Amino acid sequence: RLQNPVLQEDVSGDGNVTPLDALLVINRLASSGSLSIPVTELDSGPAYYDVNGDQTVGLRDALDVINYLTRQASGQTEQIPTPAPVQDEVIQLLANDIDDDDDKDDHVSAVDAAFADLA
Repeated sequence: RLQNPVLQEDVSGDGNVTPLDALLVINRLASSGSLSIPVTELDSGPAYYDVNGDQTVGLRDALDVINYLTRQASGQTEQIPTPAPVQDEVIQLLANDIDDDDDKDDHVSAVDAAFADLA
């Protein structure tokens, strides 16, 4: 099972949700060379890459972690859907980073951009 049964946004399984959790999903996708990885019955965590439990590891999983961190930083405790245009922009930013050759710098740039409002 690749979804954390205790706190789904905690990809690392350390009991905390941090920017590292989003980066783990992004790096997993980058290492596979794909924007979507199917989850099989044999897969298990940690790392719990399938944040939303849809049986695939994808950019929406990283976005779910980012949204969780944003809600925590703003003091919101309930999940409020992010407008689709905002989600699509973040997903496209992450997708562009995966397609580039300079992966290490791109991953840092994508995460820095995604979490700029939290600092």
